[in-house]
Amino acid sequence: MNLKIFLDNASSSSFWQSTRVFCFTGPSYQPTFFHDVFKHLDLVNTLPAPKRKLDSSTLDKNSLNAQLSQTILGQQLFFLLGNIEEIKNKKQREEIITFLLAYRGPHYVTFFIPELKNKPSKDIQTIVLDQAVDHKTFSALSTFLTLKHSQGKQAIIKKIFSSVQSMSLDQACMLSCYIDLINPKTASETHDYVLRLLSTELPSLNQLSEHFFAKNAPEFFSTWTQVKDEYPDVFWVTFWSEQIWRAYHVKKFLAAQNFVHAKRMSYRLPYSFLNRHWKTFKLSDLADAYSMLYTIDYSIKRGSTFTSLDLFYAKHFLPQK
Repeated sequence: MNLKIFLDNASSSSFWQSTRVFCFTGPSYQPTFFHDVFKHLDLVNTLPAPKRKLDSSTLDKNSLNAQLSQTILGQQLFFLLGNIEEIKNKKQREEIITFLLAYRGPHYVTFFIPELKNKPSKDIQTIVLDQAVDHKTFSALSTFLTLKHSQGKQAIIKKIFSSVQSMSLDQACMLSCYIDLINPKTASETHDYVLRLLSTELPSLNQLSEHFFAKNAPEFFSTWTQVKDEYPDVFWVTFWSEQIWRAYHVKKFLAAQNFVHAKRMSYRLPYSFLNRHWKTFKLSDLADAYSMLYTIDYSIKRGSTFTSLDLFYAKHFLPQK
């Protein structure tokens, strides 16, 4: 089943009651897409049982078997396991995939793996996610999410796709929500702004953040010169404030070996920080950096034009005493 067919059928309760196992596959995991889809299904009460989300990176076969094989007073649950590829141990990952592909109840379960090595059982509903979303699939996504676009907004969408041809699923979800909020009278400005957001020529903010926390000054400043003028200073202050705030709490949770909370707090941080770079930072240094950003934000909002962000970067990349 491809993405278009899935979107055409997923609003029906009978689709989710047709089997117990829903396996999504595709080139890459799209977290925003999965969040938006299952949040919507929950809101419209389409799923056959209450949702329960499990952190895939902490799964092991025995605990998963215990949760999926038992019920309390016959209550069924709809388990969202996310991206199984996040399980680092290869043997453990393969054991869980084998277990899931053979699962037959009593609960419902959905998960993502990049590919199916063997032909799936007829008892498994397989959804193949497109690598890129075109205009037609975007319209199906908007219809599924019950986002009704006026003629003016449809014209903006058509113009956007005439420029970018296709986009990722996560970008399509972002665009759906953004279009739902804009004023069609600002069509020209909207088109140009969205194209900048969807541009694949510029480095991503995640790349910039990864170089920042790796303290790789040459790569950071090379990337920074390419993206700095795309957003105003107030955006960068907000961006780095969130990054530092999350990094502080990830460091704190990992130091306490609270891996579940650390994983949740790491959203929007580069994976390399969660994996290794957190060890190179002190909580006091992160707190000082956050405090400095607060001062910069206050100054900017009072009309200061001093290059405070340059000072922030310089201080960050200076060797620690």
